[in-house]
Amino acid sequence: MKNVIYPVLMVGLLPFVGAFAASQGLIGASSTATYSNTIGESSQRQIQILNLSDTIVTPSSGRVQEANGLNTRIGVIDRFCVVDTAGGTVKLTFTGPQNASAQWVARSVAGTDYIYVINAGIANGPMTRLSGAVASITVPSNRTVTNPSACSTGNMQKLAAEGDAAPTAGTTYIALMTVVASPN
Repeated sequence: MKNVIYPVLMVGLLPFVGAFAASQGLIGASSTATYSNTIGESSQRQIQILNLSDTIVTPSSGRVQEANGLNTRIGVIDRFCVVDTAGGTVKLTFTGPQNASAQWVARSVAGTDYIYVINAGIANGPMTRLSGAVASITVPSNRTVTNPSACSTGNMQKLAAEGDAAPTAGTTYIALMTVVASPN
């Protein structure tokens, strides 16, 4: 059986200067949707995370190089995109389950925790190992895109990898992660 770590990432979108995204209602006996009316602003800064995908790490995932450039671990690196319509600097904050030592943990159905590693950074550039003490990175203004259509392969990258110990054989661990983008 394969060991699987699923750090599932949720996207945080923070609209600024009164800009909000309309939400669509669900089909049912009744339905509720929301929208905003913005008055007095001609140009609004909006920030968005796009192309974020779930990460699935298995024993056959291959080895990836961690932020320090020295450790290689079994893991996955993938890309996503950060949009800032004003072309400014954006802060990405990652949150999710951690233990008392501020290490990321994924949990099995049986309730056992597995310590794993998360890194993030600029695509094709250095990454930062994220932990409770450093769970955010800054996207410099020269690396944000101002239009979602310019995202293509992504301007940012994230890594999820096994921790120092191998996962228990045949056990799947899952961690639900949240990423919030905000102006810096």
